Amino acid sequence: MRPDKTLRYPGHARIFKAYKDLGLFREEKIVIDGKVVTPRQVLFQLLEPVLYDPEARDVGIIYIKARGRKAEVMVKLVDYYDAKAGFRAMERLTGFHTAIVLELAVKGEIEKGVIPIERALSGHRLLELTELRNWKIDWKVSQDNR
Repeated sequence: MRPDKTLRYPGHARIFKAYKDLGLFREEKIVIDGKVVTPRQVLFQLLEPVLYDPEARDVGIIYIKARGRKAEVMVKLVDYYDAKAGFRAMERLTGFHTAIVLELAVKGEIEKGVIPIERALSGHRLLELTELRNWKIDWKVSQDNR
């Protein structure tokens, strides 16, 4: 079984691990040429003009294959930059499920307290609400005939 993966671009994980190993994620203040900064601020200042492209159009892909004793489930979601709303696929895929849960909590449709999302609402309810955000989620359940 392969672990979860997030692919930004080839070499992303190796490069950012090197930044972390150098201490560039630290938030402790340091003095450089008489100015107080944090290594993290310096890293962000250097990375933003190189990595941030306001014209970027992306695609996000989620593919899950899970196998239990009696069945296998395959789920696929492909999402694209939304020019009308101005949201990148990465923003949509990392934020919309949170917005759905928040909306349900505000409406009182989710029990109060800290509850894992899989217990807060059913998968079917989540699928209903993702359709309102123009996500097309393909899924298939197969019985395991072993």
